[in-house]
Amino acid sequence: MTDSPSAGETRQQRRRRPRGAVRDGLVAAGLELARAGGPDAVVLREATRMVGVVPNAAYRHFADRDELLAAVCEAAMGELADRMAAGVARVRGKRGDAAAARRRLRAIGVAYLEFAREEPGLFATAF
Repeated sequence: MTDSPSAGETRQQRRRRPRGAVRDGLVAAGLELARAGGPDAVVLREATRMVGVVPNAAYRHFADRDELLAAVCEAAMGELADRMAAGVARVRGKRGDAAAARRRLRAIGVAYLEFAREEPGLFATAF
């Protein structure tokens, strides 16, 4: 008798993914689809194909396309927020300094406009 797993067990172990990996993969695929074609391009079946899971696997994480789209929208807004925060972090000046506050506000606006121009699909999905 050997301690090695059977062929069936080995395949099953390979199929297992870390908890949340499929959901995160579907959101990442949704972001990629949104980048290319906006919110209308976010389709559950295509996202599952990109992740390499059967279409029914998506329904373990999202009730329907609208839930996936909401998660993609949240992720797109997160990308925009990260860009805005990075722009504000580059502004020099003390808190309470009116000139620095204007520069920070300008950095937020610039990040917003750059996101809209550079990522029109994600921008449309976010808003």
